[in-house]
Amino acid sequence: MKRTTHVLWLVLFALLFFSNMQSASAQEGSVAKNKKTLLFVAGDYTPFVSETLDGLGPVPKMITAIAEGMGYKAEFKIVPWKKCEYLVQACEAFAVFPYMKTPERAKTFWNSDPFMKISTSLFFYNKQKKDFTFTGLEDLKKYKIGVIQDDWFVNFLKRNDMNIVPADNAQALIKNLRDKKFDLAILDTAQCLHVINKLYPDEAAKFGYLDKPFSEKNYGLQVAKKYENGQALVERFNAGLRQLIANKEYQKIFSEGNVQEFSIAP
Repeated sequence: MKRTTHVLWLVLFALLFFSNMQSASAQEGSVAKNKKTLLFVAGDYTPFVSETLDGLGPVPKMITAIAEGMGYKAEFKIVPWKKCEYLVQACEAFAVFPYMKTPERAKTFWNSDPFMKISTSLFFYNKQKKDFTFTGLEDLKKYKIGVIQDDWFVNFLKRNDMNIVPADNAQALIKNLRDKKFDLAILDTAQCLHVINKLYPDEAAKFGYLDKPFSEKNYGLQVAKKYENGQALVERFNAGLRQLIANKEYQKIFSEGNVQEFSIAP
């Protein structure tokens, strides 16, 4: 009889234990399921964000850490830049990154504090720096300039009567530079070096860029002003960015991604 009672107690204990485990698991699943999400979109922008990079790259890793501190789950889509702009304007995505603030964009978008700085440079192929003169915009009028057709500075160059040759993307731009279809190519410095090493590793030394950058800009998130609670979310993101910098997690993420030279941390 005692043995039977002992067995019954063991069975009852097991049932209670597994019942509690299932209840806890269900609660955790409910929390995960109900956790709010923010959708972030970007174009392929190696070495900062790409489906080919670990964890989509250092910038998505940084954004994920900040979003978690805000109580949100960050989700990402890597799509063409035009699609990114549409998704943000339609409020189907919270933010596009990395984008720089301009007076025109400020009319309809909120911009976060910058979390990276990017320079664009004038690249050449199989020539020397001394073969070019660049102290200001007027110097470039004597050259044929290759650009990516959707870059922010293209309209600026057109307004200043520059002789530009558009390309669809960075890979096409570098190929055309190598084929001498123009004298110089304007492109994000880090991105261009990455593409050169990927496409032409044996010829990388034949490419170079001028000492004077074409531009140096700060970049962050861009959020449509009509996005619900958009401004408040941007302010919370800014606070999270400051915290990530203060606890050195930001610096760690950029260092591990080998993009520390583009950091805005002091």
